[in-house]
Amino acid sequence: MNIPKHGYFQVRAMRRLPRYAALTAACALALAFVARRSESAPPAAKKPAQDVSGEYSLRGSGYLRILQGPDELWLSYEDEWGAAHLCECVAQAKPGSGGNWQITGDLTGTLAFTQGKPTITPDDSAPDCCGAGWPGVGKPRGKPEPPRSCAVKAEKLPFQDREGKPTKTYVIAGDHVDTVALPGGMAEGRVIARFVGKKKTTIGFVAESGLSCGAKP
Repeated sequence: MNIPKHGYFQVRAMRRLPRYAALTAACALALAFVARRSESAPPAAKKPAQDVSGEYSLRGSGYLRILQGPDELWLSYEDEWGAAHLCECVAQAKPGSGGNWQITGDLTGTLAFTQGKPTITPDDSAPDCCGAGWPGVGKPRGKPEPPRSCAVKAEKLPFQDREGKPTKTYVIAGDHVDTVALPGGMAEGRVIARFVGKKKTTIGFVAESGLSCGAKP
């Protein structure tokens, strides 16, 4: 069939039109779907940008010790107040709004950091681990001491949950963990440890006897 040169290009262009139309429609549908998801999806909690782990010395005689992971945080708090009152608390926290942490456990409330210094706003003014009349967590003094670095010497050292029950997660000889102390009356030969693996960070109690730790910083 003899088709004029200009007619040949018109025919090819016409054959391409359905393909272009289908592609354009698919792109428009995808953009609409993304826009819909962005409108309906709730905003994600803002995760803290820095690692706040360490031992914070508090005004008075107290200590707040923290180990932080990507999506959870463990803390131990001990202090003396009044004539002969003692606080010994262990709690966990999850990222909340505005870079804060929501605490559950012996203490409940909000943990916030201002210029690197922790402030706890409790939900309960008289938690069981402190008692009635507790004045609250004291303000930190100076910079925190870093967590203690320890090597695992036990052949197999399981992590324990908040109730002290062994979990399925464990470290082996030669692994390294970061640790902070538990309150004296709760230690029972344990520390809070953090193991940073290739895919996951684990925090929990471990038996201190299974660790070889250097001098405290």
